[in-house]
Amino acid sequence: MREIKFRVWSICVGIWSQNIFPIVSGQPVTIDGDNDDYIFEQFTGLHDKNGREIYEGDVIMDVDAEPENRPFFPVEWNCKQGAWCAGDMCFGEDFKYWQVIGNIHENRELLA
Repeated sequence: MREIKFRVWSICVGIWSQNIFPIVSGQPVTIDGDNDDYIFEQFTGLHDKNGREIYEGDVIMDVDAEPENRPFFPVEWNCKQGAWCAGDMCFGEDFKYWQVIGNIHENRELLA
């Protein structure tokens, strides 16, 4: 069974917040402020080629591809697939050549 955990992006201040309770009555909640002030992102249960945890909202890149052709995609939940996906690939496939290179909050330029 995978570990259930979240990281939290503070929309107001533009930083990762550590000032939260993970789960109360099945819902993530904050200690300070309204829940609308935060974006909760879930750990996928997987790790990249360097052992780094992959979270929803991370941007991952295929480091095995040629440098000029390296695709990168944000990690998102795909309801139709019932899986965490990045581009056309859903987790459960081989990700030993993929690396977290940023996230959608701090590295928006990666998505342009």
